[in-house]
Amino acid sequence: MQTPLEIYSPGTSEYSELGQEIKKILDYLISPQLQENLFPSQIIFFLIFIFFFLSIIYFLFKSDYLEWHFIKFIRNFLFAIFLDSKKIANKKWNKIKKNLEKSNIETQWKIYLLEALDILDKSIKKMGRQETEEVFRARKICEDIIQNPDNPMSKKQAQEVFEIFERFLIDLKIL
Repeated sequence: MQTPLEIYSPGTSEYSELGQEIKKILDYLISPQLQENLFPSQIIFFLIFIFFFLSIIYFLFKSDYLEWHFIKFIRNFLFAIFLDSKKIANKKWNKIKKNLEKSNIETQWKIYLLEALDILDKSIKKMGRQETEEVFRARKICEDIIQNPDNPMSKKQAQEVFEIFERFLIDLKIL
């Protein structure tokens, strides 16, 4: 009994038959007739490839994928500002501002001021900055709200405190 290595070793008839079959298959695959018949399908598949490639590029730029994964990483590395938290803070700030302007209830003004103080505190921690005297006085008003929520507060006073916080956050380039 012969091993497969002996059967297909050079010089045997099985080896030459196998080689001839492989040569026939390769000749058929590279034949001009087959290439000519496949040319229309090659064009169709090439156009499909181009369509999907351009679709991927389009949706990469249309979506925020590139911004989230690459551009923000580079900006965070270079500028040490957390852009995600900056957007979130800006969104929360605008919501608080809108609610404060619409509200006519004193307790809601106080709640909105405390939420604004929370955003301010987080921003100060991230930026490593000191608050100004004006912000310190506004913070005292908010601390008074926490310690004694029954103290009366006018809407004008609430808006002034809010504007102090807003100016400080604009100076920090958070808003």
